[in-house]
Amino acid sequence: MTENSTLPPFLNAIEIYTVKDFSQPETDQGDVDAITTIQSTYGVTRNWQGDPCGPIAYMWNGLNCTYNGDNAPRITTLDLSSSGLTGQIGASISKLTMLEKLDLSNNSLTGPVPDFLSQLQNLKILNLENNNFTGTVPSALVQKSNTGSLSLRYVSY
Repeated sequence: MTENSTLPPFLNAIEIYTVKDFSQPETDQGDVDAITTIQSTYGVTRNWQGDPCGPIAYMWNGLNCTYNGDNAPRITTLDLSSSGLTGQIGASISKLTMLEKLDLSNNSLTGPVPDFLSQLQNLKILNLENNNFTGTVPSALVQKSNTGSLSLRYVSY
């Protein structure tokens, strides 16, 4: 309002915005579907919102991703240790086909250790310690551990 004005100002604020182009592509849709299924199955209450792998500064807690040029980022690490997980290991984990490290230790997971974990071709580290599994570890996982292609940690209570 000016000194000579008898009316209030017509414009009291202005917004200016610019569109930011994130040069990083979105996370592989198969990985997004798998991780959101895992989130809803186990009720994960971390800061898991938006794109799991991007932008890099806002990657979801407990995940690591690979970035290969213009290709979609892929989830390579899933750390859900000490997350209060219950029930069996869900088959949705098998959809994370580029997974190299899986840590499900210190939870209350039950049932058998599923054989589909041995089908994860890139899996190098598997930590299943301190859960309530029943039965034996699948022979394919034991064999991978014995040949040194997989670091397997398994102690069930």
